[in-house]
Amino acid sequence: MYQNELLDFATRALRAGNLAAAEIACRDLLDFEPQNAAALHLLGFTAAKVGARDQAIAYFQSASKIDPDNAAIRENLEAVLAMPLPSLPPRMLPGSHA
Repeated sequence: MYQNELLDFATRALRAGNLAAAEIACRDLLDFEPQNAAALHLLGFTAAKVGARDQAIAYFQSASKIDPDNAAIRENLEAVLAMPLPSLPPRMLPGSHA
């Protein structure tokens, strides 16, 4: 029962734009149920919202392994894979001098 409440809270927090609360609730849920595809999916969505592309991919892939028939997970994974890679300003690249 507690797990369902955490997932409901995380979903409401995400819809309200409170990404930090959603992430905390999902992580708490995964402490109880490490193979919870819904929590991993929400973490992927949260990571994507803040531009953490690699983390989002990892979360969506983990969720997809657990729930391979979930179309929403697959679609979100495909969307994140299509996101452009972040680029660093030239002065930040290794070997460059400012």
